[in-house]
Amino acid sequence: LTNLKAGYDIAALGQQFRELKSRFPSKRDASILLEDDIAYEILVQVMDALREDTGVRDKNGSSVELFPDISIGDAPPDTTQK
Repeated sequence: LTNLKAGYDIAALGQQFRELKSRFPSKRDASILLEDDIAYEILVQVMDALREDTGVRDKNGSSVELFPDISIGDAPPDTTQK
């Protein structure tokens, strides 16, 4: 997730999710591993981008599903920093 001056680039992340979905169309699950300093609002934005592509609509006008089955966990500690 790229960190911009104005915050994280959720739109670019959403594009990456769409590309992954095109490569793995039957995949429905995904995992998010969070570091301690990630704000709840960022988690919600990432989950929204992961769950569905709101920029594309199906024939019924609904947003296109990406990875709706989301698991959340703690990221492992960074052992490269001392």
